Amino acid sequence: MTRKQYALSGLGLILVLTVAAVIAGVPGRIQDEFSDGCGQFNSTRHRKGHRPRPVPVGLHRRACAFAARRATPQFHQPGFGFTLSEADEVQLPYVVDSNSPAFWQDGRLRLFNSAWEETYQSSGDTPDTLTDPVKVDLPHLERPGTVWIESVWFDQDTGLLYGWYHFEPADLDCLTAPVIGAAISYDLGLTWEDQGPVINPAYGIDCDYDNGYFTGGNGDFSVVLDHDRKYFYFIFTSYAGPASEQGIGIARSAIDDRGQPGTLRKLYKGEWSQPALGGLFTSLFATPTGWKGPFVDSYWGPSVHWNTYLQGYVALMNHTQGQGWEQEGVYITFSKDLLRWSEPKKLLDANDWYPQVLGLGPDESDSVAGKSARVYVGGISTFIIDFEQTSAEAAPGD
Repeated sequence: MTRKQYALSGLGLILVLTVAAVIAGVPGRIQDEFSDGCGQFNSTRHRKGHRPRPVPVGLHRRACAFAARRATPQFHQPGFGFTLSEADEVQLPYVVDSNSPAFWQDGRLRLFNSAWEETYQSSGDTPDTLTDPVKVDLPHLERPGTVWIESVWFDQDTGLLYGWYHFEPADLDCLTAPVIGAAISYDLGLTWEDQGPVINPAYGIDCDYDNGYFTGGNGDFSVVLDHDRKYFYFIFTSYAGPASEQGIGIARSAIDDRGQPGTLRKLYKGEWSQPALGGLFTSLFATPTGWKGPFVDSYWGPSVHWNTYLQGYVALMNHTQGQGWEQEGVYITFSKDLLRWSEPKKLLDANDWYPQVLGLGPDESDSVAGKSARVYVGGISTFIIDFEQTSAEAAPGD
């Protein structure tokens, strides 16, 4: 049983009931609005159970269950501000169960969605016109388990597409513990060749964990190329080891090394001193409880982009506060250097996971955006965020 795909067992039933309660209590898109035409799916998030056929059934179930409202319509702090506005609903063309990375090639936006042990690539002129999802041949790993493509970077000079995946092995004694790995595509992401793991923890699994999904590991991440084009930065979630050493961490690889195995170093006590494979790290966002469970209070799943308008980095994160990875809200934070971040601000009350942006301008994506971007949660967008420049005095990272 994995967190990203599991049978509707006792735990799944608890999560369904929890989601139903959250939907009932979330203002904004009230039940009457999203239950029309949904029938039995008005309280179902289709991350559970088997893949429905056809895919539109899964998309319909996800949309029927989705509920979100603005927790912070406007916000300003040194160096960073935003206004969050309601927008027409847009849904990505395949079901989402991770960060959905994108890249531009010959004037077309290409985007990956992963769920149900499958990944699809769609394309369009803008994020709102993505269509025609095509199934991708995922990298074939030696270990049994499931792969999600979570970040990509297109090398304009060579035509190679570099990708990084979240892998949940199926050969452990208890549940699973994710690993972050690298892959390369020679055909714009339709087929992938595995390059091996790039990030894993210093600690092994702990079968006493009771969070329902993981017993350790590093995963749920995003990759961003820094503005100076010197390093790829991996901002990841660590579920392993003592609670004081869990949370959201960061590693990096020189651009010439392309984020390949053995080239990453984790940040530890202010220095890039630890190997990403098995090394220690210092949390950017620590967790008060750790991930042992059953109650967990922690940020996880950061989606980071370079914002050309703000000239800084913006991250959206899930925040679980409860059992069964209950989503307390979607949070936003800002940094000038990827190391020092502003205090996370609650952006949305939402009942789904995997927040991210897709920039609305040419060549913008999940990892690069400008003044305006669509905000997605679980592959569904009902808000546009407009970033605002404020005085840079005392901005995080200055």
